Amino acid sequence: MKKFCFLSYLLILFSSLSHALTSTTNGTGFSARLFRRNSPISPLYNPNATKNNEWDDTIDARSEARLKYFKSRQEYKISSADDIEIPIHFDSNAEYIMSFSIGTPPFPVTVLADTGGDFMWVQALPCTSCYDQDGPIFDPSKSSSFTTSMCTDPNCAYFGGSCTEANVCAYKISYADKSFSEGTLGYDKFTFRGAEKDTSSMSAVPFGCGHKNEGIYTPEEYGNAGLSRTKGSLVNQLREVTRGRFSHCLLHEPSNHPNDNPETTMRFGNYARLWGRPTPMKGKDFYYVNLEAISLNGNPLDIAEEAFQLRENGHGGIILDSGTPLTYLVGEGYWPLKSKILELATLKMADHYNGRLCFIGKYSDLFGGALPTIKFHFENYLNIEVPAKKAFKQYVVNGENRVCALFKESNLGLSIFGSFFQENIIVGYDLVEEKIYMQQVDDCLSIDD
Repeated sequence: MKKFCFLSYLLILFSSLSHALTSTTNGTGFSARLFRRNSPISPLYNPNATKNNEWDDTIDARSEARLKYFKSRQEYKISSADDIEIPIHFDSNAEYIMSFSIGTPPFPVTVLADTGGDFMWVQALPCTSCYDQDGPIFDPSKSSSFTTSMCTDPNCAYFGGSCTEANVCAYKISYADKSFSEGTLGYDKFTFRGAEKDTSSMSAVPFGCGHKNEGIYTPEEYGNAGLSRTKGSLVNQLREVTRGRFSHCLLHEPSNHPNDNPETTMRFGNYARLWGRPTPMKGKDFYYVNLEAISLNGNPLDIAEEAFQLRENGHGGIILDSGTPLTYLVGEGYWPLKSKILELATLKMADHYNGRLCFIGKYSDLFGGALPTIKFHFENYLNIEVPAKKAFKQYVVNGENRVCALFKESNLGLSIFGSFFQENIIVGYDLVEEKIYMQQVDDCLSIDD
C-alpha cells in the first residue's frame, strides 16, 4: 500500500498499459503557456499585493520552503523514487505557472510548473473535503473523454493501489506536514496552447483527481505539474511525445519596470531548445549539476572544489530549480562570494534583511560596475554570467531605497540555483542523455516565436 501513495501517477511509461497515449502532435512536440505567478495575466495575480519595489517577504518564505523540501527529500536518502513512500511536500511556492486544458470540452487549469515536483494532480469533483479554490473545480463527469482507472486496470495492481467498493482504483498521498490528498486515478485528454496559439492534444493522460485535499494549499492553485526526473513527472508521463526533453526561458522582470507582456512558453519534445553547452546531470530525481567554481569580474574565488559536489550518501550538491526564487549557496561558497562583493562594491552597505546582503541604492545603480558580475562555472565549461541587475533587486525598506541580493547562505548543506538567476537563459533538459543545456539571451521574448 505504501508504494501506491507515491506511484499512482507513474503509468504512461510501460508499453503494457491498458490506456494508450494518443497525440495530435505527430510525435514531434508541443508547447504550453508559461508566466509568472504575479503576472497580470496570471489567475494567481493579486492587484492588491505588495508592489514590485517594496520588500516582499513571500519571496524569502517561498524560497525557504523549497530549500527545506529538497533537504527533506535528501534526508530520506532516496536511491530510487520507485520503491518507497516519501513524505513529499506539495509545494505551493513555485514561481512560474503553466496553463493548459483537461477534458472534453476543454477545462482550463493553471498549475505550478515545478522542476522539483514528481507528478500531476488537480482538485476534482465530487469534493468530500476540498480546500477553497478560486474558480470552478474540475468535474470529471462533464468530460466525455475522461475514464476512471478500475481495479482491473493493470496499473492499479502493478502499483499496489487500493480498491473502493465501486471497484475504482484509489490513491492517498500523505505529506510530512500532515497535509494529504485522496482521490481516484483517471485518464483524460490534455490540450496545450503554446506559441502562436497553436494547439496540441494528448489523450489518455494519467493524473490524480483529488476529492479530499487538506493542508497548505492556496485558493488560486488548481494543482501541480511536476517536471522532475522521476517517472511520475509530466515530462515522463508524456514521454512518447516529449522524448524526455523540455526547455524554458524564464522572463526577467526589472525591479522598476514590470514586463507588460510577461508570457513565454514551456517547450516539449522536438520543440525543446537544447541550445548552448551541455553540463551533465548528477544524482537522481532532481536536476543536480556540478558547480566547479565561482568568479567575480573574471577573478575566481577561493572555494574548495568539493563545496558544491553531490556526495555519495545523496547529500549536498546544487540543484537547478525553477520553483525556488532565490539562489542558495552553502557557507563554503557563500562567504567567499559575499566577502569579495563587499570588497569590490562602490555602494554603501545597508543592514541585512532576512539574511540577504543589501546596499543603499536604486535599480539604476546596478549598471556601470557599482556591484560586480558573478559568473558560475559548471562542468564541461558551461559558464553562466549573472550581472548585478539580476543578482540584486531594488526594494524600499523602512522608506529607504535598497538593492538586496537574490542569493543567500544555505544552512542545510544543500545549494540551489534559483529562478531569478535563470532569467533570460534558455534552459534545456534532456532526460535521456542526462544533460542540461543553458544559453544566455538578451530577452526571452525576442527568441520565443
